Amino acid sequence: MEEKKPRKRKSLKVTLENKSQEPKQETVELKEAVKVPELDPKGMYEFVSNGTFRTMPKGSIWKVTGESAMIFLKNGYGSLKK
Repeated sequence: MEEKKPRKRKSLKVTLENKSQEPKQETVELKEAVKVPELDPKGMYEFVSNGTFRTMPKGSIWKVTGESAMIFLKNGYGSLKK
């Protein structure tokens, strides 16, 4: 059996440059408040996805409870089917 050679340790050399002494100003964008209709938490609703959420393709229809539908609407993942 061959002897294993010891691995060389890799080192990361990073030099940081401070281009300006002024503190950076962060801009925060606020989402518009979405009005969520009061739904029956135990009732079943059909929800149409707009493709914002990664596991919900655009235009797909989901049968969800009212509780889930309110969460999806509040986060802007789609709308209720009419």
